Amino acid sequence: MLNLIYGRNYADKTEYIRELAAREIKDGKDGLFLIVPEQYSYESSRRMLEKVGAEGMLRIQVLGLTRLAELILSELGKSSAKPPVDDGVRMLTMNMALEELKDRLEIFKKHSTSPMLSAELVSFATELKQCSVSVEQLTDFADSKEESTLKSKLNELGMILPLYYTMLEKDGFDTDDVLTRLDEALTQSDYFKGKTVFINEFSCFTKQELNVIEKILVQSDRVFISYTTDPESFGDEYSVFANVNKQIGVIKQIAQNNGVEIAEPVILTEDGSGIDKNLLNLEKNIFLAEKKNFDGTPDSIELLNAPDRAGECDYVAFTVKKLLRENGVRCRDIAVYQRSKGSYDDELGTAFLKYGVPFYEDRRQPLASQPLVVYLHSLLELTCRGFTTEMFMRWLKTGLTSLNEDEISSLENYAFMWRIKTSQWKNAFTDNPYGYGIEINNDSRTELERLNKIREKAVVPVLSFAKAFNSASGEGKAEVIYDFLNKNKITEKLHELAVTLSDEGREYLYDEQNTVWEHVIGMLERLYIVCTGCNISAERFLNMFDALLSVSDFGTLPQGLDDVILGVADRSRLGCKKYVFIIGANDGVFPLNPPTQGLLNDRDRITLRKAGIELAETADYKQTEEQFAAYRTVCSAREKLFVTFSRADYDGNILAPSAIVNEITAVFPKVKRTVYDNIPEEEKIESDASAFEAYARSLSRNEKIAGSLAEYFKGNEIYSGRINTLQGYLTKKEQKIKNPDTAVKLFGKDMYLSATKTESYHKCPFMYFCKYGLNAEPRKRAEVDSSLGGTIVHEAFEIMLKKYSREVLENADDKWLKEKTDEILKNYLNQKMGGEELKSRRFMKLFGAFSEQIFNILKRIIEEFRVSEFVPVDFELKIGGEKPDIPAYKVLLDDGGSLSIKGSVDRVDEMDKNGRKYIRIIDYKSGIKQFKLNEVFHGINAQMLIYLYAIYANGGERYGETVPSGIFYLSAKPADSDLGRNAGEDEINNKILIGRQLKGMAIDDETALNGMEKDLKGIFLPITYNSDGSVKGNVISFENLLRLKKEIDNMLKETAEALHQGIIDVKPLKGACDYCDFAGVCGFNAEDGFKDIKKEKFDDSIKMLENKYPDGEVLGNG
Repeated sequence: MLNLIYGRNYADKTEYIRELAAREIKDGKDGLFLIVPEQYSYESSRRMLEKVGAEGMLRIQVLGLTRLAELILSELGKSSAKPPVDDGVRMLTMNMALEELKDRLEIFKKHSTSPMLSAELVSFATELKQCSVSVEQLTDFADSKEESTLKSKLNELGMILPLYYTMLEKDGFDTDDVLTRLDEALTQSDYFKGKTVFINEFSCFTKQELNVIEKILVQSDRVFISYTTDPESFGDEYSVFANVNKQIGVIKQIAQNNGVEIAEPVILTEDGSGIDKNLLNLEKNIFLAEKKNFDGTPDSIELLNAPDRAGECDYVAFTVKKLLRENGVRCRDIAVYQRSKGSYDDELGTAFLKYGVPFYEDRRQPLASQPLVVYLHSLLELTCRGFTTEMFMRWLKTGLTSLNEDEISSLENYAFMWRIKTSQWKNAFTDNPYGYGIEINNDSRTELERLNKIREKAVVPVLSFAKAFNSASGEGKAEVIYDFLNKNKITEKLHELAVTLSDEGREYLYDEQNTVWEHVIGMLERLYIVCTGCNISAERFLNMFDALLSVSDFGTLPQGLDDVILGVADRSRLGCKKYVFIIGANDGVFPLNPPTQGLLNDRDRITLRKAGIELAETADYKQTEEQFAAYRTVCSAREKLFVTFSRADYDGNILAPSAIVNEITAVFPKVKRTVYDNIPEEEKIESDASAFEAYARSLSRNEKIAGSLAEYFKGNEIYSGRINTLQGYLTKKEQKIKNPDTAVKLFGKDMYLSATKTESYHKCPFMYFCKYGLNAEPRKRAEVDSSLGGTIVHEAFEIMLKKYSREVLENADDKWLKEKTDEILKNYLNQKMGGEELKSRRFMKLFGAFSEQIFNILKRIIEEFRVSEFVPVDFELKIGGEKPDIPAYKVLLDDGGSLSIKGSVDRVDEMDKNGRKYIRIIDYKSGIKQFKLNEVFHGINAQMLIYLYAIYANGGERYGETVPSGIFYLSAKPADSDLGRNAGEDEINNKILIGRQLKGMAIDDETALNGMEKDLKGIFLPITYNSDGSVKGNVISFENLLRLKKEIDNMLKETAEALHQGIIDVKPLKGACDYCDFAGVCGFNAEDGFKDIKKEKFDDSIKMLENKYPDGEVLGNG
């Protein structure tokens, strides 16, 4: 007899079934079966055990249909002797079948190696078996039709699937056939005779399952089947229960066809106990065409409008924490549902960890992201598809290789600097580990040797593996992988990784590592079986590995006795919970739009249905199924329902609320709607982590709660430091090293700084601290850029001006000059850049451009020689430091310390005249550089002046008594000229020379000025005569040079003493942030305002000096 039990979602059909079964057990009945969905069998067994006890469980089997089939076939002696195949073997077998047939395919040929196509074909093969449709039925139908895409697809499926089935059944048993075999066995047996069967929690059955149920109906004394439906909806094809009702009709028809009596159905209604009345009203009206709406705002339903997924999950997590804290709710009484696995996993996990809520994700974990799998897959990629730095680094960073973190970082930095790509990994590194333009010395050779040892340590195992793997047979390749894992002690390293994870408080990840290892070994076993006797290429093996990986996942057990369940609407069978959260209630997300059609579209399926071939249902059916899933999820809350949705995705695309939200608002127009953005900060505070976030947000908005939270965190070891840092950033509090003694230890009481470093401090103290205090450095590539260009220009000028006399250069022709320039570049390339080997064409083109640049500047220098009496006497003059040419420039500090400035002068020029020695210094610049005296007062561009003072004060032993005569920039890049179309040759040459005119300042001394450029025509110097004979340009008297020295000394003292006091303010000069390497960590905002140096004419700056220091000081040598 068939007994049908109907009831809407709140009618507890499951409890009714259990009570019926328990009554049978108490009456002494044996041979009872409770059949439930596979994923619900454990929970059902547990609940049944609670009801009837261990002895009662001996009288009833609680299991799914597949497990039922295995049990009966075993008892009847009809079990397969072959091992069962799983999804992984199916994928591998389909992959092999496609490979064998690819030359005969047309429609499926293009994607024959794609794991996605294999997955779709495996799914379709399963669908045929579930629908009890044979391949012959498809091919017979195709043979009867004219040419069409459907005919072609079916013909190719007619080739692929039989081969797939044959290969699959060769060494294993396809578990997709287990219900078919049970159906056949029950045809020859009265196994269910005299038995009572309960079938619960199903909404529909496949044809394959219906065939088995038909045998159960015919043989059993009684069969009870429960359905979630409302009898009043029978006949309504638009009802949320339409699919269920259709299934009921099929079951009834089966019973009638077999003469099975159908009892009067039991119609259950909810008794209202334990279920909120508003939730009951919602359940009765949701998804009805004509629904009743209710006034008032229900306390038991709340909608949350969030800006994005992160906002939704944050709301859910702090609301759950509040329920646990205020209402005494147990975690097990709460469920959180998303529609599809993976949609919200990251955000939910992050939010629940932040609020300290224990949770369990009722989902399968993908295997592909596990360290062991990444290690193995990267190894195969490197072997089969060649070395790439990205894949090599991915392999190294799994933590399972023999390299430690420092060694990996060293390799990665070298690879980044020199753009190491593919085969370069297999060869010894030869480039300077410190970059371009730095001569190979003992330090760099030692570092290069260390790097090559690390490279060999990393590369040799991969190359050894590749050699063995590529030469192995099909099954041998799996053995090579297994041997490699053992040889490299991966199990031990996995254990070390697991212990580390456990120590970090992630015990659940500790347990996963053993599970992952077992899965990987299982994958290798499957590959071994499938590939045995086959000639499999390395690339093909990798494709098969990918296919296997795409269907490999694993389940996890709850880590605690009381966790909030994070479920998936179409997978979880959690029953009704007191509190239910539905997230992602957006249009197309939940309910989900029917997925993109696979091998056969709806039109194909309808065509086949008309021919009597019933496959899986079409999109219309799936839409109703989605609506039904939404109904069951919404109506699973007993006390309160929370529904959240987003206004936009992370790309800013606008999202609309789904039918779930619309249905709730239709039933309860005044339902509570909360906007996440409007929730007060204090309501989101349910943990220290959330309190700190609230503090950060409220501090920026200057809200009162910030003070309370700051007080709360006082003395908190974890958060108090973060609070102080935030306060400093947002209140623009002076950044300072609190203890001056610490600052003195860090920077030194007697400081030795380059002029460049002092300028860096004045550009931004915090930048200086990061760069020179913490020694933080960004990774840099070895590139042909302006920095390298400057280095090459410096060296070329030094070589040419040292090696050849002024007379030789002045008499040299262009050809000779160009040859010498090219020779210098070639030597530089060989000696400091590893030669031309392995250099790209682009590199050589950019590098070659320096030759023309150097040639043109040399010509300009030679032209200047002809009108100048100054002669280069020193290049790269070393001031201070180790083995200096002259002592450092030293300033004594009021706090007892000192500041010594060291550095290097590009070029020192000298003129002996009238018994006096005039000195000027030249600084080469790769770009255009202007000299502005007022910038020197702010610590900018003081470098050359400091060097000039150092030579004057400390250079007596080297130069004797000197006259400081000028400082100038020589730019490699010419300034733009405004030549007319009819300009003559002399005018053009003069314009070119003026374009490379020196920029700087000279002493107001006629002898010195005319010694630099005869007659001061303003071609080489930015100084000339006015019509009245006075000097025009940046000239400074000796007395003002003294005043300027005092200004620079004071500036240097202030700099050093500020560092001793630990002052490291985030106060950048305008433009300092443009190329700053630390802009991402300082917290500075342009709206905070830059320090700005006001524009000021040279003469005005001179007047400022005269006013500030009315009494000049005597500047003596030494």
